[in-house]
Amino acid sequence: MIVPEYIKPLLSDIHTEQECLTKAILNIGDSNRFHVLHNGVVEPILDDLYICPEDNDYLRVLLQPVDNDSLYEVYDGRLYGYDNMFCDEYPESQLPLKQLELNGSTVFSGDITLGYNIDYEDEKDYFPIDENGMVEVMNRTEKISWEQVKEEGYDYIHISFVNEKGDSVFVDFELA
Repeated sequence: MIVPEYIKPLLSDIHTEQECLTKAILNIGDSNRFHVLHNGVVEPILDDLYICPEDNDYLRVLLQPVDNDSLYEVYDGRLYGYDNMFCDEYPESQLPLKQLELNGSTVFSGDITLGYNIDYEDEKDYFPIDENGMVEVMNRTEKISWEQVKEEGYDYIHISFVNEKGDSVFVDFELA
């Protein structure tokens, strides 16, 4: 089962489906209730609401416990996902974070699905791995380990947030 280290502390009930999808419930400590902060815009697409990047920027999504001001990163479209690590270059976002609110509610629960359809081991020769097993990726100043590449280089992410009234909003990206 593949799970990025940066997000492990925020997950419970982690399981794998179809050998390439990692699914989990989002939690902060013992609570599955949190505020959602993002630098995007909520847009209707068909019959659903999605948090989308704003002004050709990348999307950031963070969670904040309902009882303190700590912030936990769930997704940074500049750093995570195959395209963002090896194809797309972004300057640091200047867009401010804002709290998600749907129909007057700011408290959410959620789940996340990460897709891993890239066979990194089969394509290992195509990556610039140095003698220490480190890889240079875009949008970062330091190299990361080959294991970190495989964990954070997912090619699909879907996050579902549901407020206390049952209203839903999604984050959904194909990243390869």
